Amino acid sequence: MSAPVPRRARSPRLAGPGRAGPGRAGTVRALTGAGPAATASFALLVLGCVFLAVAAPRASLAMRTTALHQQLAAVPAVQRSVELTALPGVFAGALPHPQSMAGLGPPSATAAQLAGVTGEAAAALAATPLPLGPRDADWASVETGRSPVTGAAARARLAGTLPEMEVIYQQPLARYARLAAGRWPDTAQVRFGSGTSSSGAGAAVARATFQVAVTQATAARFGLRPGSRLADAGGQIILDVTGVLRPVAASSAFWTADRAAAAPVRVPRTPASPAYWSGVAFAGPAELLAMQAALGGMDMQLTWDFPLDLHSLDADQVPGLAAALNRVAARTLPLTGDLSATATALNVSTDGPGPELAAFLTAQGAVQTILALLFTGLAMIDVVAVLLAAQLMARRRAVDFALIRARGAALRQLAAMGLRDGAVVAMPAAVAGAAAAIMLTPGGSPALAWWLGGLTLLAGLACLPLAVVTQHRRAGSAAAADRDLSRDPGRGTAARRWVTEAALTAAAVGGLILLRTQGLPSGPGVDAYPAAAPVLVAIPAALLVMRLYPALLRGLLRLFARRAPITWFIALSRAARSGPVPVLPVFALVLALVLTSFAGMVRAAVTRGETAASWQAVGADAVLASGADSAGFTARDERAIAAVPGVTRSAALRVMTWAPGYRSPVQIVAVDPASYAAFAAATPARRFPAGLLTGSGPAVGGAGQPVPALAAPAVRGALGPGPVTITADSGPLTIRIAGTVGGTPALPGGRSFLVLPLTAVRTRAGPLAPNEMLLAGPHLDTARLTAMVRRLLPGASVTLRSAVLRSLASAPLQHGTYALFAAGIGAAAGLSVLVLLLALSLTARSRELTLTRLATMGLNRRQARLVAVGEALPAVLAATVAGAACAVALAVLIGPVLDLAVFTGSAAQVPVRADLAAVALPAAGLAILGLLTLSAEVAAARRRGLASALRIGG
Repeated sequence: MSAPVPRRARSPRLAGPGRAGPGRAGTVRALTGAGPAATASFALLVLGCVFLAVAAPRASLAMRTTALHQQLAAVPAVQRSVELTALPGVFAGALPHPQSMAGLGPPSATAAQLAGVTGEAAAALAATPLPLGPRDADWASVETGRSPVTGAAARARLAGTLPEMEVIYQQPLARYARLAAGRWPDTAQVRFGSGTSSSGAGAAVARATFQVAVTQATAARFGLRPGSRLADAGGQIILDVTGVLRPVAASSAFWTADRAAAAPVRVPRTPASPAYWSGVAFAGPAELLAMQAALGGMDMQLTWDFPLDLHSLDADQVPGLAAALNRVAARTLPLTGDLSATATALNVSTDGPGPELAAFLTAQGAVQTILALLFTGLAMIDVVAVLLAAQLMARRRAVDFALIRARGAALRQLAAMGLRDGAVVAMPAAVAGAAAAIMLTPGGSPALAWWLGGLTLLAGLACLPLAVVTQHRRAGSAAAADRDLSRDPGRGTAARRWVTEAALTAAAVGGLILLRTQGLPSGPGVDAYPAAAPVLVAIPAALLVMRLYPALLRGLLRLFARRAPITWFIALSRAARSGPVPVLPVFALVLALVLTSFAGMVRAAVTRGETAASWQAVGADAVLASGADSAGFTARDERAIAAVPGVTRSAALRVMTWAPGYRSPVQIVAVDPASYAAFAAATPARRFPAGLLTGSGPAVGGAGQPVPALAAPAVRGALGPGPVTITADSGPLTIRIAGTVGGTPALPGGRSFLVLPLTAVRTRAGPLAPNEMLLAGPHLDTARLTAMVRRLLPGASVTLRSAVLRSLASAPLQHGTYALFAAGIGAAAGLSVLVLLLALSLTARSRELTLTRLATMGLNRRQARLVAVGEALPAVLAATVAGAACAVALAVLIGPVLDLAVFTGSAAQVPVRADLAAVALPAAGLAILGLLTLSAEVAAARRRGLASALRIGG
């Protein structure tokens, strides 16, 4: 029995069936106008879509922040600080009343003045603003030059060479050290004599005694304890050890700024000086003036260090920090009072964190660009899923809205009712989804997360009013409201659709042309227009499929009408009569395939780039170096190493350096031409002109015929064509340039080298032994190889290309990007299934009636299922083909402008190419996914039964 028609004065929004009812279900229906199941399903869909839109950019930020912190953690602490430096004379000379030792010696700075600069400079840096650490972590130092000392234990001498000691003032020493023995130093005695000091002012120092403290490691190496004394070579400077210190926070910049502060270091031998031990002794605050008077000179320097607190820094804050560091380095710090005149004497250095942050910004920009393409595409599929769900809800409530429309409600009133009903569901679901994303993804929220989440929520709010208005634009019965929206309702609507489709296509093509000509932005952040490149590609493809699909099906029907089985004939006939396919599901499927295929092509390009970078870094699958103290590899060693499982090619060679005085050093590689050519054939180098190195006898000591050599282009141009005498390990050698090679596996990345025959490197005792071996083999037994080399040559080193390749792939930023790629591909696949299910639900009633009629006509269950699947499957296949074509087009359009070199750690370009496997595998997966989803939906419709279908369809 129908409900009574209300009076005109009664508000239409109060009328209509299904607006109230007893119990919880009635409450839900009263609030939303739909049943509990439909309401819960729509709310869950909005929640999941908003969660994905917000969580994906947040996960990207968390990944980039983790990579940033890991990168900064690998940097020494002194490079995570802002440093001020000054020369003592310049700094103290700017003070209004410079201090000195009783008027003798040059102007000096006191401990109080240094502390004043520390406090005022920290306040000025914090106002920049810079994320400084706690104030008590700041420190200042006065460093003197090193000089040899006597009085140390014999173990502090290297081959009879005296150790060297540096006296420094560094405060607050008591915060960074604890007394292990003795007491803190606090007194210095300076006696001046006649003459002038080394700085040219005041009297010269005749004798100075400083109380100092040393660390436990320095005391152990130098044989010191409280009461020990060290003296310089002339006996003028005496160091009286009063205390032994135990460092606190040994990894801090306080102890690592001077590498000998915490423990003495062994300075290696150079052509100008022998090897020796170097240590540090700490003086007290009361000794600062005496230090500057007695130890002042060109080597002395004042330093202030302000550690940065980067623990709470996230990746999106790096551009602001880099800009703040640049501002600090470009201006003079505002000091006050007596210290104001010294501000110009201070040099502000931000070179510590600056280069690291700049490198991270470059890498982050490339990663953000690629991930933004993925996240924006997923958000658009979210929007399509919400729109389809809203259309489904509008279909389910078509009778209610049609009755309200028939009673006199205007379209705006229907839209208001739809907006109200949708908001009651969408708003709480969106808030819950965003809250879940915030709880499950740590860190901050980039702007892209809220833009994409807001876009999804907007779709959830606006989709139901739009669907209701579209369905009920013309007043009519419930049957009219339930018509198939895929059909053209009239000429006016058709014209509007053509105009809309033309405008969308023009905007998409124009955007792609602009993107192709101008490229992707290189600055920080994400530009929304380039990030929508997959969407721009998918829009014209979906519209093209929608328009061409019916014509193609009609052509196929005419072509196979006489030969196709009855089930496929019926399926094609129904698909051809159904008119244009709905554009939203096709757009979502095309976009999902574009995202997955493009991600696969990017991953394949990165894999190729990483492999090429590993060959450029190593040159072979394994490189063995005998070491400087070894005689090299013997023939027996070569045979044993070549027999290691997995070795397919090996080459022994001698690497030397020729250092002419008038040009840069030249690397010399002496090889056996035949074995080296065979080895090169197993590497990306492929070809080595071994024939150019044969045919001439060796020259010993420059006598006989010149030795043929291959040269790098730069060396060929410098040496010229004539014979040239070079100096190798065996002595002078006359060579002639027989050819030019751009590179050689023995020196990957080398630009200045010569390649000679190994037989040419001779001494009076015979040929020199090779000092390197190159191995090729994709399946090397690395453990056995390492053990073999350790046994034969204990000092030799082993460099594996596989280890370099693993380090490239497992770098934090790269590894996190790959993980997000995999998650994005999984999300795209899940959304594709969801879109297919929603699209099938929109046509479920028609499909159930078709199955029912086919069953009454005698078709069995299998035939009926084939008809239903065959009716919808061509649309999925058309979307698959369009998506594959769009993926290839996207690679051609924006592949050349993507910067993927960050993933390989090299400057070489990593081009994105149209990869058949990267396109074919996702396309096949989407087709199979569509077939399985269709089969499952048809099976579910069949289980609902014949009587139910007849009642609904009747």
